[in-house]
Amino acid sequence: QPAALAPRDRVVLSALALGRGSTSAPDVLAEALWGDSPPSTWPKVLQGAIVRLRRSLGREAIESVAGGYRLAIGESDLDAAAFAALVTRARALAASGDPARALVTFDDALGLWRGMPYIDLLDWSRGHSESLRLEELRQSAQEERVETGLACGRAVELVAFAQQLVAEEPQRERRWQLLASAL
Repeated sequence: QPAALAPRDRVVLSALALGRGSTSAPDVLAEALWGDSPPSTWPKVLQGAIVRLRRSLGREAIESVAGGYRLAIGESDLDAAAFAALVTRARALAASGDPARALVTFDDALGLWRGMPYIDLLDWSRGHSESLRLEELRQSAQEERVETGLACGRAVELVAFAQQLVAEEPQRERRWQLLASAL
């Protein structure tokens, strides 16, 4: 997402991205922006945000469709979707007995992480829920990365990472178990 966008435009873009290619109704985008109290001018303000986003991202990036707007990019172009897909692939590789490839795939997934997802949508219940879901997926992927690395015989390399995980979330018992196994 371009850093030069105004906060309101970032919220609209994030809400469109949360829809992952499906149509977002204008009133849903207004809810993301203002909650239950949109101003009376919200349709024009929303149209202005769409115009600015198209100017910034390219006219074809946001489609006007029956019932609203749609972000016209591939799902793999969204870091959140690519992250989730890579974690799913890594889990499948680990389950199929290929921990070395699973470890690389977990690393690829975690390499996409850039901080709190959908930070501009935390005041909107849908955005907040998705942010929490992705954060939990990240934490699980970190733990599964250690577990997969242990299956590859790379315990010594993983001790520092396991210690970091415990320091970040000491209440997650699985992290303590993984650290003990790595040690």
